[in-house]
Amino acid sequence: MWALSQVFLFRERLPQISHHLFADDTLIFCQASTEATSCIRDTLCLFKKALGLKVNMQKSVMVVSRNVDEERKWELAQIIRVVEVLKHEKYLGLPTIAGRSKRELLESLKDLIWSKLHNWSSKKLSQAGAVLLKIVLQRIPTYAMSCFRLPDSFLHDLESIMVDFF
Repeated sequence: MWALSQVFLFRERLPQISHHLFADDTLIFCQASTEATSCIRDTLCLFKKALGLKVNMQKSVMVVSRNVDEERKWELAQIIRVVEVLKHEKYLGLPTIAGRSKRELLESLKDLIWSKLHNWSSKKLSQAGAVLLKIVLQRIPTYAMSCFRLPDSFLHDLESIMVDFF
């Protein structure tokens, strides 16, 4: 199990981590080695035996540093029996890998809010329905706000979209 005891520093001034738990999702970070990957596989088997729960491997993915060669990536994927994410997938509506520019992230949040509003007509909503819709819309950027500092201009844009609708 020592293969999973290492922590990783992704950027200076950020805490070192080895895993991240959120709701019913788990992110595990490890070296791109057969030993660490086998350890993850064995730990998941122990989890299944101990708790009687099963990890859905069809929904599980592997993200590997671009510094790891293709042969090693394939080997690691075979050990743990998951697919490698080849492009920027999303987790809770956010890209799993975000660069310096947050434009794509911000635009996707705006689009999501706009699409939810577009499916409704403010004239057909009861007062309770309008309150419920406002709550749902205000919750959309919550996870993003826990990960990134969103620009004031973006928050103003979201507020304007909702004010214009209601």
